[in-house]
Amino acid sequence: MRNLKKNYIFTLITIVISIIISSCSNDYFIESASKNTVQPLYLKCSSSIEDGNPRIITLTEYTRKNPCLPNSLAIVSKKSSTYTLYIRGLPTPGTWTVFSGTGITFENGSLTASGTTVTVHFESNFRNGSIQAYGSTLAGERYGPILNFVKK
Repeated sequence: MRNLKKNYIFTLITIVISIIISSCSNDYFIESASKNTVQPLYLKCSSSIEDGNPRIITLTEYTRKNPCLPNSLAIVSKKSSTYTLYIRGLPTPGTWTVFSGTGITFENGSLTASGTTVTVHFESNFRNGSIQAYGSTLAGERYGPILNFVKK
């Protein structure tokens, strides 16, 4: 009887610890093979626009830590940067548009683009603006995150 009680207590403690550990697991980032880069792992995001090249970081630190928030921001310091649309943690093809601002375009000066990863170009007169990417899941859920830009 005494061994049965010990086993019962041990099992109960194990279950409680497992529940606590699984409920506290909300990491958004994993380290890549390179120690200098952190690649996003969006397990809890609905949709976000992220740096297309994890070695060239333009998103603010706040945006990288909170990729699902609607007030995401990228700092422009080059003439162009690449960005990827993520929906439910997966790179997803979408339709991209310039949402606001002047001096911001996609390939060949276009205000629209399509694909999973696109290149955004910034002209010398660019000060601030934003892009929006529309995409959907296989279940038909549609998302349209916006990424804001400001010139450094």
